[in-house]
Amino acid sequence: MRLHNLIISAVTFLLLTLLAIGQTTAGQQQTAASPSYKPGVVVEKVTANSAAEKAGLQEGDLLLSWVRGDAKGQIESPFDVSQIEIEQGPRGAVTLEGVRGTEKRTWIFAPGDWGLKIRPNLPPNLLSLYQEGHDLAKAGNLTQAAERWRAAAGKIDGFAPAWLRLWLLAHAADVLAEGRQWKDADAAYEEVIAQGAGAGPELKGLLLRGWAATFRQRGDWANAEKHYQKAAEEIQKSGSESLLLQRRSMVWVSQLCSMVTWPMLKSIIPRHRQSSKNWQ
Repeated sequence: MRLHNLIISAVTFLLLTLLAIGQTTAGQQQTAASPSYKPGVVVEKVTANSAAEKAGLQEGDLLLSWVRGDAKGQIESPFDVSQIEIEQGPRGAVTLEGVRGTEKRTWIFAPGDWGLKIRPNLPPNLLSLYQEGHDLAKAGNLTQAAERWRAAAGKIDGFAPAWLRLWLLAHAADVLAEGRQWKDADAAYEEVIAQGAGAGPELKGLLLRGWAATFRQRGDWANAEKHYQKAAEEIQKSGSESLLLQRRSMVWVSQLCSMVTWPMLKSIIPRHRQSSKNWQ
């Protein structure tokens, strides 16, 4: 009986040891296989005379967090920066905190257009693909650049944050829109918005807002209004009320300013004069 108990104990100990070794090995393989996804966003371009330039921001700076009064938060993605600019920017000066090289820095942004192009803090395997696309876009090969970024999105694993794949796909759509390749851009925006259906209303609202801006760019006011309205509905679901209000004012002001061209003024003025004579 005692021998039987000793055998059971020995077998149990052996099985537990093998299980522990297996879990450790799997954990080590998993850690080795997973790329390093770091927080923050990297500055790619600063527009001249923008709030970013006036704040002293430079290409290559890493942005990690923000503060405005008692409100503060971490910067994990380019979507965060868009949200902060729209929601916090109009309320007063926003301080961005980050790193230049190895030195900690802060930048104070006054209300206004931030004029900032940024990218995620990518791990090496994705950064190389992203950089290939960036170089192609710079050379004017926009379709190939978009394909590289789609390829990078396809290489993202389960360890990556959920927004990263969407950002790469949205970036591909943005570059096609910048090149006025509207048909391809629309297809790319449709793809990213469909894939972002489960990403949360605020993120989906920002994606729709980006697509709406391209319709405004090409003077397609019906589709611009339609997509801005969809963006507003998504943002409203998230409870981000100030973002919704800012979006409304920005949409209508930009639409009115963009619509009033000199040929339109020349056609409006005579009608206005005739109308004034009729009232006299």
